[in-house]
Parts: sequence; structure tokens; C-alpha cells
Amino acid sequence: MLIAPILLLLLVAIADFGRVFAAGVAVEAATRNAAEIAAEEYLRNPPGDPSTPAVQRLDNPAPTSGPSSYYDDLALKAARTVCVELRSLQNTTYDSSDGTCPSWPIIRVCVHDQSSNNANNHCGQPIAGFDPSPPAECTTLPPPGDPSWDPNMNGGGNGPGGEPSRYVEVRVCYPFTTILSLPIVPNRIVFQNTRIFTIACFRDPSSGTGNNGSC
Repeated sequence: MLIAPILLLLLVAIADFGRVFAAGVAVEAATRNAAEIAAEEYLRNPPGDPSTPAVQRLDNPAPTSGPSSYYDDLALKAARTVCVELRSLQNTTYDSSDGTCPSWPIIRVCVHDQSSNNANNHCGQPIAGFDPSPPAECTTLPPPGDPSWDPNMNGGGNGPGGEPSRYVEVRVCYPFTTILSLPIVPNRIVFQNTRIFTIACFRDPSSGTGNNGSC
């Protein structure tokens, strides 16, 4: 009889570990998928004059003035991707009416496509429909204006010509609550993931058109 509680505790601990592992994998996958979706959307519809073909817009530097709504929309698409993919996890506050998560997870997006910092790119800004104030435990989500939110292209990898390439960065903070609460097993585990997806630089060999790595 004395062994039964110990065995039960062990079984619960194993189940808890499995839940933690599965949640960590889900958060990591959702973060990467969000960065990829935002990067593909950027490639499909780059910033700039919509009357200009996308390939020409990619061939020019990203505009440093104009409506910031373009970057806000990209961030919202990425955040909704994370929210939808994590909606089955505990603590996720999914609102099916608009695909947002008002409380958890907390998501920030930075589109690195500038040669210098500017107000047009809302890098790291709060996203509409999501919590605007990350708690202190979300250490990878500093407030807007923090140096880590610099939208410069440097650091995102290199294009075919060796120049810095444009890329999307997504950061996610999500709290997981375990079943057990023991000194060796914290009751609250905060997952923080950052994923980067490079915006492809290409040149169509058949037509000779494209940005030729200039992004």
C-alpha cells in the first residue's frame, strides 16, 4: 500500500513531462510557421506602391515613409498563426471570432528590411487583439524602442551577393502549468521562442528579372 502513492506520483510525473515536451514542440513549430507565413506574404506583396509589380518593389529598398499599416498587417498575420496553432493548449486565450489571443500567448514581430531604423516599421510593437504588456517573465519581449527591435537587415543571413537579406523575426512567450507542484518541478514553465525566416532573394533565369539578391 505504501508503494501505490509513489507509483501514482511517478505516473503523473511522466505524464506531466510528456505534456511539457509536447507544448514546447508546439510553441516552437508555431513560432517558425508564423515567421514563414509572414515572410512569404512579404515576398508575395512587398511594401511600396501597389501599382508597381512585386518584383520591382523587391528590387528597391523598402520605403522608409508611408503607412505603417503594412507592417501591422504582417505582424497580425503572424500572430494569428501562432494563436490558432496553440489554441488547444491550456492557458491559450483563443478568440475564434477574430483569430486573436487577448492574453496568452504574447507575440511580437519584427520585419528586418531597413537600412536604418525608422518609424514606418512597427518593429516589436504590440499587435492589435493581443496583450500589449508582456509580464516580467517574458524576458525576450522588451518594449518597443529597445535596441533588440532594430529593423535593420544586418544579422538575418546573406543573399546571393553576400549582402544582408531581409527577414522576419517572430518572438513568442507562453506559460505552461504543470499538474504537479514540486520543488524539482516548477508549477509554471514559461516557453520563449524566437524564430527567423529569411525573405527569399531570387532572379528568374528565364526572364532575367528579379531582385537578384538586392533585398
